[in-house]
Amino acid sequence: MSGLIETAPLATATLRSADQTAVALQPAARALAKALPQINEVLASGDQIRRETGRLTAAINPILAAATPVLASLQPTVASINPLLVPLGKLTSAVGPYANDIRLAGRGLVSATSTPVDVGQTASGSIALRFAPILTCHRARDPYPEPGETPEHSQRC
Repeated sequence: MSGLIETAPLATATLRSADQTAVALQPAARALAKALPQINEVLASGDQIRRETGRLTAAINPILAAATPVLASLQPTVASINPLLVPLGKLTSAVGPYANDIRLAGRGLVSATSTPVDVGQTASGSIALRFAPILTCHRARDPYPEPGETPEHSQRC
């Protein structure tokens, strides 16, 4: 009787833990029971899977053989990617905060080059980008602006 008294608390804790585990596993057990017909169907189609795998292998092998020289020629490019990852990561980290400024600059360029000019070589209505010096005052700008500061640099004289 003393053995029962000594092990009863341990057995009680173990049974409570087992009960909690059983409750927690109920959703997984239901999902497994629901999926069993499909699993059995896949397992029953083993012969067909083996036949189709053989057929696909026969079709794929000539393609892989033909692709081997192409894949081999990519080796230098692939090998050069890994050393570039750290510098590219640094570049994207540095440029990332300026993404909106870069978008605005692109939109400005598109806007400036999207106007047809009816004179000169563009008389047919094609779009031209023209650069001309603008001889007006120049205000000093921060050569290293914070993200979002660039639109503020456009100031009238």
